[in-house]
Amino acid sequence: MTRKKGKSLRLSLFCYAMTVANECEMKKIILMLGIFSSIFSGCSQNVKPTEPMTLFEYNRHNSMRIYNGMSYKVSLLDDGRVNILINEGFPDEKEIVTDDKTVFEELQALVDKYGMLDYKNHYQPKMHITDGDSWHLTIKYGSGYKNVFSSSGYMAGPSNHREAEKAIVEYFNKWKEIPIPERKIQEFEFTCHNDRGLDINYHLMCEEDGNATLTMYNTEHPVDGKPFEGRFSFSEDYFDELEELVKTSRLKKCEGSSYQSDSSNTQYYKVSFSDGTVYEGTCYYDSFMDFQGRNICTFFKDWLPVRGHLANFEFSWECRFNDRVCCILKTVNNGYGETLGEGERYIYYNDEYKSIKFEHKSSDAFDDDLMPKIEKMLDSNGFSPRYRTKNRPGNTGTWNFRAQFDSGDSYSVIEYIDENKEAEGRRVKESLEKILKPYLK
Repeated sequence: MTRKKGKSLRLSLFCYAMTVANECEMKKIILMLGIFSSIFSGCSQNVKPTEPMTLFEYNRHNSMRIYNGMSYKVSLLDDGRVNILINEGFPDEKEIVTDDKTVFEELQALVDKYGMLDYKNHYQPKMHITDGDSWHLTIKYGSGYKNVFSSSGYMAGPSNHREAEKAIVEYFNKWKEIPIPERKIQEFEFTCHNDRGLDINYHLMCEEDGNATLTMYNTEHPVDGKPFEGRFSFSEDYFDELEELVKTSRLKKCEGSSYQSDSSNTQYYKVSFSDGTVYEGTCYYDSFMDFQGRNICTFFKDWLPVRGHLANFEFSWECRFNDRVCCILKTVNNGYGETLGEGERYIYYNDEYKSIKFEHKSSDAFDDDLMPKIEKMLDSNGFSPRYRTKNRPGNTGTWNFRAQFDSGDSYSVIEYIDENKEAEGRRVKESLEKILKPYLK
């Protein structure tokens, strides 16, 4: 019995010791869970501003509905002015630059009224919801990133979130109604280079007399074995396209500098406006070029000279009353349409209105001087990659052509036919018919 009691006592003492140890561990675990819970479920950040506000940004959107929601951003520029950006990336995007710094005082009043600095880091619903609305608030005081408040939510928010958002919307509505003074691009510069010989520089400068000059240098587009260098007048017709390029490429969004590891490519852009606003950024990247760089190069490609000789030409005219013309001339394969054998050429012409149809493929389908005549006809009509549509879309038809050169360069033109058929395409159609008349047997 004594042995059994001793054994039972030792067992009881062991169980008691384990219980105490487990309780201590459980307290630690509960404490840690409490800490993690406060971090991930959100807690007030106790931001106490000691400097004036320099950034206020609020947005709400739904990933399943395009252009749904709102976006407001107010930031202090380096020159002391205030930049107000409303609905960035939306069709109704509006940007205002003002000297009125009371904007931050008025926003601070909203922050205080609704206790925004007491918001938690993040809010989320108790039940899982997909394809819902999300919102994000950022407030910055002073310079640097030491005093930045941030809060966000997905289908959830503080108890007064609806009232606070309504107040923010009403505040920015007054700025949306303010007319914006006309702002034009005064200078545009883009450079791109790497240690493998790539060097691109496009510089557009508006002079005091209103004229604009574009200077270009491009090692990727050599002419006669040398990097291309050119200087062009830049007409007002192209400025709307350039301003749209700045907007769609979101150069404002990429303002500043960004880096990638082991970068050997450098890209720089600068856009100066008539109101003093400047977008400027530098990017170091691994690939040849980022999204913005490709868009810019595609736009200015139209000013690079077309090299080589015309190799393929396609023309199409479609007007009402069965007035349709189609012409195809090929000397090299281009991946679609009729496939050519070695030394073969291909000609196709079909005029439904005049009931003319001709097709032939052989090494002597047409003479060597046909393509130079087509090329001369295009030049005499003022066609080039810089050609822009002159007629507005009409309901009577369209005409277009695509010219491909043996250097790999190409360009195309599409125009709309107005009701009176007073379009350049008719002259092209008639000139083309005249050039091809000896072959239309």
